[in-house]
Amino acid sequence: MKAVLFDLDGTLINSLGDLADACNYVLKQNGYDPHPEEQYNYFVGNGMDKLIRAILPQDTTEETFQTIREQYKARYLAHSLDRTRPYEGVVEVLKELKKEGFCLAVVSNKPDEQSQKVVEALFEPGLFDVVAGNRPGLPVKPDPTLPKEVLSRLGADPRQSYFVGDSGVDMKTALNCGLKGIGVTWGFRTEEELRKAGARYVIHRPGELLNLVK
Repeated sequence: MKAVLFDLDGTLINSLGDLADACNYVLKQNGYDPHPEEQYNYFVGNGMDKLIRAILPQDTTEETFQTIREQYKARYLAHSLDRTRPYEGVVEVLKELKKEGFCLAVVSNKPDEQSQKVVEALFEPGLFDVVAGNRPGLPVKPDPTLPKEVLSRLGADPRQSYFVGDSGVDMKTALNCGLKGIGVTWGFRTEEELRKAGARYVIHRPGELLNLVK
């Protein structure tokens, strides 16, 4: 069985505005200065804990970190669909891959509850065979634990499967799982980062994916 595993934020959906808004909201609520939205291109992608640590001063206490983490989690969950939308052309490509017999999955460092909510709201039921976000106690990508779990659930052969993402983390994930890594340049990071991290291919528009995986 062949599968295409997708990162979520910056790959399937443009969620930067909602992520930045939620972070900046809790920063301001706690007396910290907000960050420009474009800085969040480099804050996100490594899981919620690393995101919160990135937006706070280095000398932040653990108690403050935990407080702001929980405030962010609640704020983002309530406002994760204010500005977030699939990238243009993504839905059509997913439907075509499905028609061609590929198993499709989402594997995200975003917490699982948030991942499930966003995917359910923005994509048709049944389009993805598996949606998997980060769960407590589970290491984040590029650790291969969650992607390998998803591959097992799908019954997919890694040698015939792909990981599609917008960051170096995703390309390292592909290498760690024995998948072919496809980097996308419409997301949050640069082509240079994707290539340095070992991308097998780099594409600039969603439609290019169809020619690579056939």
